[in-house]
Amino acid sequence: MRGLAATAAGLVATVCAAPECDALTWVPGDRWRTLRRGYHPARELALALAERWGVPARPLLDAAPIRRPQRGLDHLARRRNVRGVFRAAGELHGARIVVVE
Repeated sequence: MRGLAATAAGLVATVCAAPECDALTWVPGDRWRTLRRGYHPARELALALAERWGVPARPLLDAAPIRRPQRGLDHLARRRNVRGVFRAAGELHGARIVVVE
């Protein structure tokens, strides 16, 4: 995905107009997968979209340090699995944020 982020952002920007927002952010990735890959795909896509749309991209979400894998879970189980895992990294009251996953 690292090499595809700019291409993917181009496709998204072609189909979706730039959002009226204060910033873009991304869902934090699994620490071990990010280390293994050397990058986090959602972050790369958010940065490429932000550049294309002229919107700042910032890390605005924190995640619990230990999360259960989502692989193999059905839709309902996935929702339960991430409940309470993510939270705002700071005060965002009133900010319009687009989240990229």
